[in-house]
Amino acid sequence: MIMEEASSIKIAKQAQAEGFPNLRQSALQKVMQGVTSLEEANRVTKD
Repeated sequence: MIMEEASSIKIAKQAQAEGFPNLRQSALQKVMQGVTSLEEANRVTKD
């Protein structure tokens, strides 16, 4: 998709369809694991 110059939105949608977590999902997983705080996750992954 990158070689075909697809938009970042299309790439993100395809990644999600293939099961890749987005940055926010990954950050929240780290919160649940105790690696980081919810405040830090919210700070770096503004919706």
